[in-house]
Amino acid sequence: MNTRIATMAVAAAAVLVASAAVVAHAAPEDAHRCVWSFEPSGPIVVAGAAVVGGYAQCNPAPEAFALRLRLFARSGSGWVLRDEATTTTIPNPWANLAVRDLDCVSGGYRAEYDMAETAGGYTRQENGATTGFVSC
Repeated sequence: MNTRIATMAVAAAAVLVASAAVVAHAAPEDAHRCVWSFEPSGPIVVAGAAVVGGYAQCNPAPEAFALRLRLFARSGSGWVLRDEATTTTIPNPWANLAVRDLDCVSGGYRAEYDMAETAGGYTRQENGATTGFVSC
């Protein structure tokens, strides 16, 4: 019986050591520092242009940061790129970015973002989109 308990204890210790090794190489929880928000939640018309924008908020600031925002207009059965903006300025604590279509056409628009942040030696990437209809 004692041999069985000792064998189980050794096996349990081996599992814990293996688990600790995996956890030691996982990204720390605080590596996720930045979030993107579309503001307002989708495309709008401003002075005759279709516009979409938002902000990245980071707390605390990452070591490195990159953000790309693109605006597409619906054309037939696909999407046509109308504007694109990028920034590598580290949000402190936020960074605003907007794109626009000066040749606004009533219909569907889609905005997509790609964001990357580096913190504690780990790089995290995130992307997302919003779609809406505007009347120019």
